[in-house]
Formats: sequence, C-alpha cells, structure tokens
Amino acid sequence: MIYNQWRTTALETFRITDLIGDDGARYTAQDWSAFDCDMSSLDKDGRRPSQEAANRRMRESTIIYRAVPPALLAAAAKVTPIKPGDIVSVASDRDPVRFARLKHTHSGASILEELWLDASARAHLTGKTISIVNKVIEIAALWGSEKTIGAQRRATRIAGAMREVYPSDTEWTIPTQKGREQTALSALTIKYVTETLSRMTTRPPNSGPKWNIKLGITLDWNKIVWPNVGTTFTNMTHEKTWFKLAHRGLNVKNHHRSLDPSERKCRMCDRASETMEHIITCGRARPLWLNIHALLEEMGEPNLRNTTSTEILITLITNTTIWGKPASESARATWRIALRQHYAAIVRVETEEKPTTGKKYTSTHFIH
Repeated sequence: MIYNQWRTTALETFRITDLIGDDGARYTAQDWSAFDCDMSSLDKDGRRPSQEAANRRMRESTIIYRAVPPALLAAAAKVTPIKPGDIVSVASDRDPVRFARLKHTHSGASILEELWLDASARAHLTGKTISIVNKVIEIAALWGSEKTIGAQRRATRIAGAMREVYPSDTEWTIPTQKGREQTALSALTIKYVTETLSRMTTRPPNSGPKWNIKLGITLDWNKIVWPNVGTTFTNMTHEKTWFKLAHRGLNVKNHHRSLDPSERKCRMCDRASETMEHIITCGRARPLWLNIHALLEEMGEPNLRNTTSTEILITLITNTTIWGKPASESARATWRIALRQHYAAIVRVETEEKPTTGKKYTSTHFIH
C-alpha cells in the first residue's frame, strides 16, 4: 500500500503487504518504477527523479522480493472470509483503526458492534455501532483460542489488524520427545514450557511395565496412573507410601538381601517373606481392605474391583476401576491414606519393639 506521506519522503516499504496490490498479485518492477517517478519528492530544482534513478530503484525492488519467501507473500495476499461473530479491525483514511464484532440482524443486514480495549487488550462492547461505509474491514489478530469478549481471564485479546501484527499467535511449534507439536504463543505459560522441556530430558519409570507383568494386566501407566498422582484431598506426605509402591521402591524386608531369609519374614504374620505385594495381601491386612472397600461402596464409588486378593492388590497399586480407568479422587485419596497409615503401623511395630505375633497387630492397628 502506498501512503501519501511518501510524497515528501523517500519511497520505502515497511510491511510485507506493501509488496502486494489490491488484486493479491505482487507489484512488478515496472510498478515500482512508476511509483518512484510519480510519488517521490521533487529535487531542489523541482524536478521528478530521472528514469535512470527510477531504474536503480526498480533493481532494488528485486532485492527486496528475494528477501521475502514466496510462501510468505502468498500468505499475506490471502483473504480470510469474515463470518458473524468474528472480531474485525475497521480502518478509514480519516479515523484511527478501531475494532468491532460483526453481527447479522434478524433482517439479514450486517452491523459492526464497536469494541474498546482495556489495558490487557481484552475487548468490551461499547453499545455503539460503526458504519461499514467507506471502511477497510479485515479479520483482527487474536491472542488465545477463545472468542469470548469481556474481562474474564480466558477472554480473547486483540493484537491488532491481521496484516499489521507480528508475530502471529498461532502456527508455532514446540519440540517434544516425538518431534514437534503445534502450539500458540498465548499457550506458552511457564508451567507448560517447563513440563514440555522436562519431558524431553526424562522418561517414564520402568516400574509400570514391571507391575503389569507381576499383576497380569495391560495398563498404560503413562496415560492412566502417572497423570493421576496427587488429589484434591491429599498432599505428598499422604501419597508418599503409594508413590514409592508404584515405583517399586517401597522399603520391605525382602529387599534386604544381606538378611538371613528367616529375618525377612513379614512383620505382621511372621510367616511369609515380606514383599511389597505381601504387605497388601497378608491375611492380617485383609480386614482393613475389606472395610475400605465397604466404605467406598457406601460412598457410592462406581465400578470397584472385587475383593479377591489379586484385585485388591491391583486396586491399591494402580488405583483403577474394574474397567482399567482412574478411580475418583476421593477413592484414590482413601486408598493412599489408608496405605500410608497401614505401612506406618507395620514399621512402628518393629521400631517400638512390639511383638509381631499373636494379637498385637490387627487390621485397625494403623489407626492408633
């Protein structure tokens, strides 16, 4: 687009759209020569530039076009259709750029609802309309995926007229372990970037596939279990025992290979080897899990696994339902807190030098 102020200054371009005519085709070298002859300022003698000077400028236009990728020129020339509800920029020769929302009335007419922008560039209706006569109307560049207007945190923000704004909010990518994924600049929060970069340098624990083999299940831990660490009702102190169990890192006697096999016996029953699986399936612990199961049933928790030893073990380790889906937050919190207290009671039996046989340990020992 050629501006009148170029009559008193040197001919120049400062936007990619300056290289494109109203028909969407780029200006030719001859066009630039004509612009230079017709619109450049007069010299001290009141004369227009010579044809030789115009030819030099014509050669400069070739250099400019070489610096702009053809795909970028094509994108700049693309015309986006405007639909009702779209936010647009409205410009004219006399007025500054304003913004509006296109609306169709019941009679089928199109009106522009005027918008004003607050300090965060969020749009608000003024209650007025803008005439569409002799106006240049184009889609506005928005930040954010929402098209709602107002002061809400997720409401869209207006960056300006589409052809004036750089950079665009969309069509960006971010590196991931599997390549690059589409994103938007408005989505690049500190949390999102940190999580994405962390995933590039870390990998899921090996414990999930190992538990699948041990339990005889096929569960995608990366989608089902690990995303559900933490609940509204627990903190990491509550979840510490379950977290270690899920990572196959819970400290049980059978992990201490330096101990004699007779010293690796369960601190509850004093008969079987104390493994991570056994402290859950031990007969002394079973009444506890049956009570927890009954409690969750009374709370209305759907799709609970049955109460066989194997299903209780799968439930406590994966916190999933019979369909292999994550259980509710209340159920996960109940299992994790009960497991923590249960394990703490097992350890306390030894640290307080209490006997582990007879009736000294019961399924409700963890409460005391």
